[in-house]
Amino acid sequence: MIESTEYQFKFVVDEPSDLNEIAEYLAAWPQVPGERVWLMPQARTREELQTRSEWLEAEARRLGLRFSSRWQIAQFGNARGK
Repeated sequence: MIESTEYQFKFVVDEPSDLNEIAEYLAAWPQVPGERVWLMPQARTREELQTRSEWLEAEARRLGLRFSSRWQIAQFGNARGK
């Protein structure tokens, strides 16, 4: 199925130890290339987003994965419907 469809794996990461669980999960899918795996920081505030983004972006790069910020948090904080 993975060979015949477009897909992305996205993980929302709260703390560095989450990366171990993600690595275990991805080990079951060795055919998934790193450019199909996205890491996003868990955050409800701009401050949490900034703090987690700093280390998570570096870890994503080190692991050969992609990083995505949470732009809605950066722009609007933890507000709904904007």
